[in-house]
Amino acid sequence: MGSFDNAPPNVMLALGPPEQRHQQKINTTTTAAALTTRSNTSSHYQHHHQQQQHLLTGNDEHQKTRWTCHKKVLAQHSPYFAAMFDGEFSESGASIVFLPPGVFTAIGLDGVLHYMYTNELEFNVNGSVNETHAKIQQLQDMYSAADYLGMVQLRQILSEQLTESAHQWTCYCVECRDVVTQLFPYSYARAVQFEDEVMAVITEKILVVLTQEPDKTLQTYWTSRGLAEMLLLSQPDVSTYLKQQIIGRVSRFNAIETLYACFIANKSLEVQKPTSMTITTTTKLNNDMFDHLKSTISGAQSRSTEIIAHFFDFYCSQYPTLLSCIDGITYSFDFLEFLLQRTLTDNMKPHNAPNMYQGIVRDLMCRHAVQHCNQVKLILTDARSTVLKYIVSNFDLVTKSGAFDRLDKNVLAKLAEDTMMHPRVFEPVTTSSTGTTTNTHQGRRHSGTSTTLKRSPTVEFRGSSATNTPSSEDPSQLRKIFYWFTSFTRISSQQDKQKQQKQHITVSKKVTNKKVSGGENGTHQQNTITTITDTTESNNNNTAEGRNNKFMRGLRSPIGKRRIRLVRHPLTSP
Repeated sequence: MGSFDNAPPNVMLALGPPEQRHQQKINTTTTAAALTTRSNTSSHYQHHHQQQQHLLTGNDEHQKTRWTCHKKVLAQHSPYFAAMFDGEFSESGASIVFLPPGVFTAIGLDGVLHYMYTNELEFNVNGSVNETHAKIQQLQDMYSAADYLGMVQLRQILSEQLTESAHQWTCYCVECRDVVTQLFPYSYARAVQFEDEVMAVITEKILVVLTQEPDKTLQTYWTSRGLAEMLLLSQPDVSTYLKQQIIGRVSRFNAIETLYACFIANKSLEVQKPTSMTITTTTKLNNDMFDHLKSTISGAQSRSTEIIAHFFDFYCSQYPTLLSCIDGITYSFDFLEFLLQRTLTDNMKPHNAPNMYQGIVRDLMCRHAVQHCNQVKLILTDARSTVLKYIVSNFDLVTKSGAFDRLDKNVLAKLAEDTMMHPRVFEPVTTSSTGTTTNTHQGRRHSGTSTTLKRSPTVEFRGSSATNTPSSEDPSQLRKIFYWFTSFTRISSQQDKQKQQKQHITVSKKVTNKKVSGGENGTHQQNTITTITDTTESNNNNTAEGRNNKFMRGLRSPIGKRRIRLVRHPLTSP
């Protein structure tokens, strides 16, 4: 204070006339009237605000309402007092100056006067229930007083203190959550109503913190009671703007993290939900209070599951967050089950259902960790069953979408096995120029997409040297192919019957040996021709089965009825 230490005070500051102070003692800040848009919640907010002020500062009746000061000190630091005391105003010679209590509070004015005399900030938070809340409230009251008195330097110092209290607007801790939710209504009101540039910058930074990183802000700020109260009492466009900003910032590279934040936020809100069976006015107000938070969390969850469903193969094969969750490294198995259920239930469509099946079967279920964890295996098995049920019940729509054509060959075979369908039913159906529908092999099986029938392979028959390669354009040749294939089937079945019959039929063998003499010491055995004849041949020649047997033997042997085996015996010495 310097030269004013021994000088007597020559002016007294007071918070308005007594009757004006009695009418406005509950309006300690300017935010309630600026943000209140619904009459049915305004009284509740004011009552709640009065309770907070009573806990933080004590009873209003015992607060300091008068300060003795020096006019020169006031005029030196404040352009407002300089114009009042040096100009031609009635207050220039007055010994008492009344200040509007709607702008000034006892704590705020006391802090500003302390700064005028010492150039230091002093925070009176001793004995407060929440010291951080009390400090932010005092900074706001001091800022309002400094702005009214035109103290630009003090305004800048106070804004820096607010920024430091919020950890430079880059933190998501509990303390920053409380600071931001308490400060936002004040800064937003001053930026909109009074066009305060300093508070406009702070408001912009708060909006960035509340919306820039959905995976962090949803599980911290959007589960706090302070933000719920702020959104309930603010203008409707504030809540809508914040919701749109958060949903717009959910992308391919933070969708799973954002969904996890929604998972944690829903659990936190369930804990805060009243469990009493008695419905009161306060309970209904608490439910309405969290409606804005739940709406934003629900929107972010829907957006996240939509992105995960669209890029499901990317997350299953390349994105480390989901793969580490499968391995039990990050997050929990409860979240894994939540992710798959919400994605499959809300966003499974005909065009992406086969892709989801491929990601689960090929990429997730084949991981080493899954084979050693029954819980994960059960979760993935249930997810696969859900996809299979959808594919079977919407098979026509899935086929028309062409989703089967994008599957790997092995996955397609596994899908046919799981659905107990023939693999050919998964081939895409196309319409030819003649109006007929055929199954074509596209992409994964053949490079061509022609709808004409390919040339059949060469068909050879035992006992005949003829080869047949019929053309697809000749109907007679197609009938021959059908007849040949049915003949082979009939022949194989008749061969089995003959093997069974031969077990009960005696076969006589006539062996004729011709001995050829040679040399002086004896003879040696030459070539021996062994003839084997079925004794049942003569009995069956006149029946239909016998004729069929003749036909079969004719196909097997170029000679006809008999099979001749040449056996060469070795020569023996005399």
